[in-house]
Amino acid sequence: MKFDCKNFCDICHYSKQHKLPFQQSTSCTLNCFDLIYVDIWEPTNFSIHGHKYFLTVVDGHSRHTWNFPMIIKAETKNLLQNFAIFVQNQFERKIKTIRFDNGQEFMNQDFYNKYGIIHQRSCVETPQQNAIVEHKHQHILNVARSLMFQSNLPRSYWNYTLMHVIYLINRLPTIVLTNKCPYEILYKEPPPSLILRFLDHSILLQLFKDNKESLIQELETPQQNAIVEHKHQHILNVARSLMFQSNLPISYWNYALMHVVDLINRLLP
Repeated sequence: MKFDCKNFCDICHYSKQHKLPFQQSTSCTLNCFDLIYVDIWEPTNFSIHGHKYFLTVVDGHSRHTWNFPMIIKAETKNLLQNFAIFVQNQFERKIKTIRFDNGQEFMNQDFYNKYGIIHQRSCVETPQQNAIVEHKHQHILNVARSLMFQSNLPRSYWNYTLMHVIYLINRLPTIVLTNKCPYEILYKEPPPSLILRFLDHSILLQLFKDNKESLIQELETPQQNAIVEHKHQHILNVARSLMFQSNLPISYWNYALMHVVDLINRLLP
């Protein structure tokens, strides 16, 4: 039997084809915002405010992460422009390179030319080339699911959960940064020590003047204030005069009495 070396079996090549392996990336940036990674994720549910997507921005040097809920993908262009201005005003730096996938919402050539930003696009169906933000999405979603399972919050509150997740991730040390946290790399100082509470728990507070008998559910923000929901009216407000029942020591009985007297005066006719 004779074999013709000039003829190849196409069927064998089609059946055995596979993607070329990806080597571990060794690229690094010297300063913050020399390279940022951006990507969009679409949760399965709308948020309580009608958000359907969220934009994630990751700094390649500090790994600090920012998250922006969006109603439509067309908001991406304005968000990136505002983020560039934010970086310039708050950190006195300019974004040099931005990397994203082939989504049309990232195509903003006029903006890149105006600020002199180099934009890098990954190959089609190759998320590995934008792996840093892809892995960050996986990390964010894993922590978000854990917080929502623990707090029994409705799925429509995922936008507030993401605020907590980003806040925590930016302040947790990681081996990628030699056991430093993204906040410390970006701001060049350790993050301030804060008392972290659960995402959802009962609280004692002064009732709003216009809603004497409103029941509330607390959704704590990283700031000193808290976002509360009126359960009967489904209205979100920001409150400051809060006392968290789960962390209220006995020595604070005088403050508790102030709230009790205030409640009695408001509820009695």
